[in-house]
Amino acid sequence: MGRKSHIIGNEKEIIDMYGDNCDISKVMNNFGIGRNALIKFLKENGVYRKLSKKEINKKVSDTVRKYIDDTYYFKNIDTDNKAYTLGLFSADGGMSNQRKRFFLTFTDLDLLEKIKIELGTNRPLKIYKKIKENHKDAKTLTICNGEMYDDLISLGCILQKSYNYVGPNIDKKMMPGFIRGFFDADGCMYVGRDKRDNHIVGEMTICSTTTFCQTLCEYFESVGIYSSLFRDKHHDIRISKIRIRRQKDLLKFRDLIYGNMDESSIYLKRKYDKFEEYKQMLMERSNDFE
Repeated sequence: MGRKSHIIGNEKEIIDMYGDNCDISKVMNNFGIGRNALIKFLKENGVYRKLSKKEINKKVSDTVRKYIDDTYYFKNIDTDNKAYTLGLFSADGGMSNQRKRFFLTFTDLDLLEKIKIELGTNRPLKIYKKIKENHKDAKTLTICNGEMYDDLISLGCILQKSYNYVGPNIDKKMMPGFIRGFFDADGCMYVGRDKRDNHIVGEMTICSTTTFCQTLCEYFESVGIYSSLFRDKHHDIRISKIRIRRQKDLLKFRDLIYGNMDESSIYLKRKYDKFEEYKQMLMERSNDFE
């Protein structure tokens, strides 16, 4: 039997609940009824009606009011965590001018909960179940806040940024936190050993637009870190990767993004652990030669 059978025996309750505010979704979820079956039942009983534009706007307004956000959060990027959060959204966040909303999807749910707290919001996280067997479940944080949306745009987190992102509009002293956030979203740290001579191998990469990668390479050079830019044959010419391979530069990069953190700092633990693993391997090798 289909979900239409859930109507039988609940006819009066369904009509009463729908009559309160004509909320189709609420009735569907409460009784486990499919949309088409529910609308057909309501029409047959002469109670179905479409909401007016004014009523729809009122429902949207009531929904918005029940959620709170730190509306002024992106007004001034003046803390490491703000820079980090901006880096996450700049690398992996989504922007939509429909209702001026922005969103972030991550499989690392602990990190997303920390971002939710950082943004001072009580909005729920929406769960996305894994599509393939080897994929993880993910959650999305979506915020509809026009002022925060406009501030993100002014900070460089533009619409359709996949091929057009040029970089953040922030003070240079905030760049370490920003880069840490960008790296946690679109970066990778590989640690291993060369099969030929067993020496320790480390490589950090960040993927973004060619324009931003060039800017980032220039920034790294200004702080004494050598990096190279290359294009992946699997990507559009507008997309490039930054690579850091030399031992001293990898350690400088580690110190740059993690060196000034405290117990309140936000970071993705599994990527931090990769740098700790690399550092530990180097220390053990050094001890072997003593």
